[in-house]
Amino acid sequence: MLIIPVIGKISLKNPPFVTLFLILANVLMYFTAQWNDRAKVEAAYDFYMSSDLPKIELLYYQAYVAGDKKLPIVHVPGKIDLPAVKEVETFSLWEIMREDGEFFYLLEKNRVVLSQDELYPWWLDLKTGFQNRLNESMIYRFGLKPSAPKWYAFFTCMFLHGGFEHLLGNMIFLWLLGCFLEMGCGRSFYLAVYLLSGLAAGASFWLIYPHSTSPLIGASGAIAGMMGSFAVLFGKKKVKIFFSLGFYFGYRQMTAIALLPLWFCNEVYQLFFSGMPQVAYVAHIGGILSGAILSFIHMKSFGIYDENAVSAEPEDTSSPMVEKALEHIGNLEIQKGRGLLDQVLEKDPGHVPALTHLFNLLKNMPEESRFQDITKTLLEILMAKPATWKVGLKIINDYEKAAGRWPKLSPELYVKIGVVYAYDEQPEASEKILSAMLLQKPELQSIPPAMLKLAEAYKKKGRFQDFKDCLQTLIEKYPGSKESQVAEKILLDG
Repeated sequence: MLIIPVIGKISLKNPPFVTLFLILANVLMYFTAQWNDRAKVEAAYDFYMSSDLPKIELLYYQAYVAGDKKLPIVHVPGKIDLPAVKEVETFSLWEIMREDGEFFYLLEKNRVVLSQDELYPWWLDLKTGFQNRLNESMIYRFGLKPSAPKWYAFFTCMFLHGGFEHLLGNMIFLWLLGCFLEMGCGRSFYLAVYLLSGLAAGASFWLIYPHSTSPLIGASGAIAGMMGSFAVLFGKKKVKIFFSLGFYFGYRQMTAIALLPLWFCNEVYQLFFSGMPQVAYVAHIGGILSGAILSFIHMKSFGIYDENAVSAEPEDTSSPMVEKALEHIGNLEIQKGRGLLDQVLEKDPGHVPALTHLFNLLKNMPEESRFQDITKTLLEILMAKPATWKVGLKIINDYEKAAGRWPKLSPELYVKIGVVYAYDEQPEASEKILSAMLLQKPELQSIPPAMLKLAEAYKKKGRFQDFKDCLQTLIEKYPGSKESQVAEKILLDG
């Protein structure tokens, strides 16, 4: 199960510097210091499997199991015919032995192969060679190994990753949750939550699996702490989330605090039933709990946070109404469909899909005054953005075909449409509109720049006489204006 909050727009005035720094630190660590880690670990295990180490340790393990796992092991013979252990048996038994964390812990603590044993010098030499090779990798040198923990490893382990997929998944979560927290509770507390939760996650893993010889690595414990912190900090605030159940996914709005039991129970379930022992679910659980506790203390002590950092988008009720309206219209229930579209426009007069569908419906009733009103509103919206100019020109064309005339618009909007026609390389249509405005509203300040654009459209079409005539008209009608000065310079330059 996957549940993640969906962030809104990031403010460039207050960018999430700490989140970006943490992501950069993890990425740089992986692509620099860790770059050849996998090859180093593989080389170490190649050495292990090609040596006599697994055979020696398996013989001791067999004796350990046969003796009901009691120490010391006293019945391992001084001389052992190692070649007698078959390779297939060696690998199968080795896999079983690797699952016995307690045996490996005792082996590492020198409580299995004892110094008085005849095989001890041989085993110790091979074991030292194997460990030295492992420690060439960042994972084994700086990862948190519960059986032999180093104090610094509790910190360094949260900046190491086992592969690119591991890194990518964690960084996506870090970005999504980090932006929320950094904007909501400030950089200092956010960084404290990240680091302290990471330490708590490592401590949880160490306490539950004290005999584990495998290193704990990854930022997921710290990120889990951010999850717990987020849920408590924003409490009853509604947030938009994306969820995936594997076979089904979607978006929902829910209170932030409701995410805490969902995230926690998911980690507990995965711990017992996922069948993925390589994932440190115990560390995730420790991280979630520590993050939640830290935020609870922070809220009780300071109560400082920006609840608007996670303001959920208002629920879209208009789109379903538009879809229902189209369904009615498709069933020839015209009045029902029109009524729903009118309801949408009462709530949101600028709802372009509703305006467009109502325009198309009213094309069959051009005598209605509403057709004129809808067209005017729609054109005011569409002509405001270059991306929708083409759609606006089509609306004008459709209106003219249906009503046999142009819609009544404001003078400024007429000039704007004239400019759009010029951009669309339709200078004749542009000139028709601008000529009318020159006669009716010559005082409009938008006309001179519109005439420059019309002249440019004529030039692109290769109609150089019309190009010059347009510039000359601009000079005569608006002497002394910036646009007329530009026109004079163009004509002088030839």
